Amino acid sequence: MILFGLVIPKKKFPAQQLKTQVSRQSVMSTNLPEVQLVLSCAHTQRSPALNESIRKLCTNQINWMLVQDLSSRNGIDGLLWESLQSVGSAIVPISVLNTLQQNYQAYILKGMICSRELLRLLQDFETHQIPMLPYKGPTLAIAIYGSYALRYFSDLDILIHPDDLVVAKALLVNNGYETLSVDDAQEKLNTWSDSERDFLRPNNHVSVDLHWRVTPQFFSLEMPFEVLWQRRQSVTLLDTSVTTFSPEDLLLVLCVHGSKECWSQLKWICDLAELLQTYPHLDWQVVEERSQMLHCRRMLLLGLKLAQELLQAQIPQSLQAAIAQDSRLPWLSQQVIWRLFSDQIARSASWQTTLFRLSVRDRPGDWVQYFIWRLLIPNVRDRRVLKLADSLSFLYYLIRPIRLVVEQVCSMAK
Repeated sequence: MILFGLVIPKKKFPAQQLKTQVSRQSVMSTNLPEVQLVLSCAHTQRSPALNESIRKLCTNQINWMLVQDLSSRNGIDGLLWESLQSVGSAIVPISVLNTLQQNYQAYILKGMICSRELLRLLQDFETHQIPMLPYKGPTLAIAIYGSYALRYFSDLDILIHPDDLVVAKALLVNNGYETLSVDDAQEKLNTWSDSERDFLRPNNHVSVDLHWRVTPQFFSLEMPFEVLWQRRQSVTLLDTSVTTFSPEDLLLVLCVHGSKECWSQLKWICDLAELLQTYPHLDWQVVEERSQMLHCRRMLLLGLKLAQELLQAQIPQSLQAAIAQDSRLPWLSQQVIWRLFSDQIARSASWQTTLFRLSVRDRPGDWVQYFIWRLLIPNVRDRRVLKLADSLSFLYYLIRPIRLVVEQVCSMAK
């Protein structure tokens, strides 16, 4: 059942039984030629041997509908198209190539539109002296893939300092974006309890995820904007220099984001593999020190393990040894693989998401913070239920669990 927004299993599964169940499904799935083909194509740089392997896989009895489904739901249509178009229509059905080519071209168009919009917003934010760090989206596509077509994204992710939220929100609204209607007093409260806000500009179908934290508070991981800004690097978009995260910070941010999302799309693992290939001289000592300081070492190790096992990414020997020593990683990686390649639409029970997010943390104390923030700490949705005077704002701590219960009952009644 789901209680107060947290998914609780109806019965307990022995850990070994669950581990065996996931393992069997994972091994069976990754041995499918369709899965092997998708994994072989999920690279920007392919050796002659890898190209030959792709060609041989294509000559098998391939279920092309399954290949397209796996590619689409994992966000790698651009990579699949670049790999298969070199093989040619004599082996790959022309209908498959045409569909992938259309998606490829659509990614380029989307990337151009989003980049122009990002540059326009950057200029406006700079005019009002609001520093911002775009990440993911077009900056990630260009920085580590070298092309919009090879990395699907649906919005612009922008990180700002929490103190700039109210002004930044006003700027986006003045630029034609729509978001939740919340007054400035409530917005300042949301700065503490939330981490991001969605903005949509209907006339050009561009959306912005405005972040003032890299992760939600329930994930108990703080990467201050000032520190990330100090270590920023530049990426060139449409002949314009744009600041974003340093490679070492980006690696950790990608690992943390992937862990929060249970690595449920292959494109997030591709991001890691491509980053390691683009920046072969990462300062691994800095990466390890920051991961320990932020208590996200297991997230880092899990991301690297997945990139190595699925996409043959090269990682330092010291981290390979650390991966081998963490007894929890095999179970976590098996869950990820099952989520990625299971042929079921609901690829995992929702309670497993909560269990995964807790299991990937370094410290048991993070579990406590997770439950406190998820159960009790009010956010913008709670404050929109009822407008209270400042003197009564403590009542939002009671409104939140009630709202979560009501929403869950309504959801079960549908």
